[in-house]
Amino acid sequence: MSIRMIDVGDKAVTERTARAEGWIRLAPEVYQRVTLGQLPKGNAFLLAQVAGIQGAKRTADLLPLCHPLPIEGVKVDCQPLADGETIRVEARVRTTGKTGVEMEALAAVSAALLCLYDLTKMFDATAEMGGISLLEKTGGKSGHWQREAIAPETALTGLLAGISATVITVSDRVAAGQVEDRSGPVIHRWLEEQAATVLSTTCVADEPALIQTAIQQAIAQGSQLILLTGGTGLGPRDRTPEAIASLGGIPVPGIGEALRQAGRSETAMTWIARSGGWILDGSLVIALPGSPRAVSSGLATLLPLLPHSLAILKGADHGTVKG
Repeated sequence: MSIRMIDVGDKAVTERTARAEGWIRLAPEVYQRVTLGQLPKGNAFLLAQVAGIQGAKRTADLLPLCHPLPIEGVKVDCQPLADGETIRVEARVRTTGKTGVEMEALAAVSAALLCLYDLTKMFDATAEMGGISLLEKTGGKSGHWQREAIAPETALTGLLAGISATVITVSDRVAAGQVEDRSGPVIHRWLEEQAATVLSTTCVADEPALIQTAIQQAIAQGSQLILLTGGTGLGPRDRTPEAIASLGGIPVPGIGEALRQAGRSETAMTWIARSGGWILDGSLVIALPGSPRAVSSGLATLLPLLPHSLAILKGADHGTVKG
C-alpha cells in the first residue's frame, strides 16, 4: 500500500487560521514555582511560548505528509488556572496558502506543553498532559469551523473568578469613531476567559480629565481591577500615567517593569513605553500599551501576579494567599 501527499495545487489561496489548546497538570508546589517564576531554568511561560512557536514552524519536519507552509503568525499563551494545579496552553497560527494550519496549531500546543514538562520534571515527573484539541479554524473551502463550547459546569474556573473589572480604551481616534477599537476587546475577552466579571467597557479621548472620570466611575461601580489601554507612549497627548498619578494613585513599579521586560522579545520600542500599575482607593489600576499584541503579551505576563495582588488589596494576609 502506497502513501502520498495530497496535491493542493488546484486549491484556492486564502487566509487560513487555526486555534488549539491543551493543558498540563502539576503538583501544587510545582504550579506555584512556575507561576511565581521560581524555576532554575528560567521563566517557564516565556520558554514555553518560544517552544510553541518553534513547534508550529517545524511541523512539516515532524509529520511526513504535512505540507511545509509559510507561517505568517504564531501566538502562544500560557494561562494558570484557579485550581492551583493546571496550566492551559492556547496557540493561534495564521498563514495565507492552499492548505490549513490545524496541525501547526496542535504542534505548537504540544511543544509548549512538553517544554513545561521539561522545565518541571526535576520536581515532579508525574505531571500529566492532555486535552490537546483543535478549537477553531478558518479559511479554505470549509470556511469557519468552531468546536462546541465546553459546558459551564465542566469548564475549569479562570484565575480571576470573583473579581470585578473595567476596561478603558484611551484613544482620540477610537473615541471619534475614526478607527476600530482593537485592544479593548482583547482585554475584555481575556477577562472573560479568566472568569472575571466585566462591569463596563468604555472608550475616552486622550484627555486627562476624561480618563480620570472613567477611572472614578469604575471605582464607584466596584471594580477591583481597572485595565486601560493606550496613552502610554511619548506623544504629546499620551497622558494616561499622569492622569492616574494625579488622582493620588500609589505606584506599583514592578508592574511596569514586568510589562516592558515581557515586550522586549517583540520590539525594542517596549523600553520607551510608560505602562505601569497603581493602587487607587483599594483598586488596582493598570495602564497597558495601545497595541493589541503588546496588550496580549502584557496580560499573559501579569496573570500569575494578579490573584495574589488583588487578594492582598482586599486585606488578605500574605501567608494565607495561595500562589
